[in-house]
Amino acid sequence: MRTRFAPTPSGYLHQGNLANALLNSWLAEQSQGEMILRIDADDELRTQHEYTEYIFKCLRFFGLSFITSHPDPQIRHAYLKSQLTRIPDELLFACECSRSSLIDHPCTCREQGLIWRPGVNVLRLHLDENLTSDIDGSTYKLNDEFGDVILWRRDDVPAYHWANVIDDRDLHITHIVRGSDLHASSALHVHIAHLIGAKNLATANYRHHSLILDTDGNKLSKSQQSHATPTALDATFMSDVHSAAVRLAGELNINVP
Repeated sequence: MRTRFAPTPSGYLHQGNLANALLNSWLAEQSQGEMILRIDADDELRTQHEYTEYIFKCLRFFGLSFITSHPDPQIRHAYLKSQLTRIPDELLFACECSRSSLIDHPCTCREQGLIWRPGVNVLRLHLDENLTSDIDGSTYKLNDEFGDVILWRRDDVPAYHWANVIDDRDLHITHIVRGSDLHASSALHVHIAHLIGAKNLATANYRHHSLILDTDGNKLSKSQQSHATPTALDATFMSDVHSAAVRLAGELNINVP
């Protein structure tokens, strides 16, 4: 049994991130398994060394056991690009559309048969308009949720959805604990896992917990912490995170040690 905590070092971890780390650790402990710490640092422009250091500092502060996965970005990007050959060619297409242009005009790049040029245009995975994927008892129409999803970005780095699936496949992840805001993403990842034959991920145990909100009722975000001072690791913060994690563990039937 393997689960993972996969933060992006684009800001200092907040209470919700750490509550999720506790949930993954507790689930691994009750199942006599392992928790992998996977640092999601593909976007080098948003990644800062101090954010990465704070991740390790927090996990040590909470006494969590984990195995670290932090591969070299250049070797990793070449590998992730090579894995795109596992997707059927007819489902992949180059696209020159910007996010803003798609608001007013539908994409016609697939029909044009454009050549994919890494660093110039994006590579998308076509999702048929009637394609569905089931997760946690819910059915999602993937095209409605994502359109034709980007697998490789214009700046020549892997997109989140692609990197996430390959990482979880290669790390032999069997259990995934995420926030409810990633419910549809899990459905997409299951679909991609089926496409590339990643059986462990296609049949993984997915659990989604409610989100921890700020005092204004908004979702906590690391990007809001990108220019902030890190939260002091003290007894009050530990108690707040632990209490939140205990509540979420009750939602997911995870034992609290």
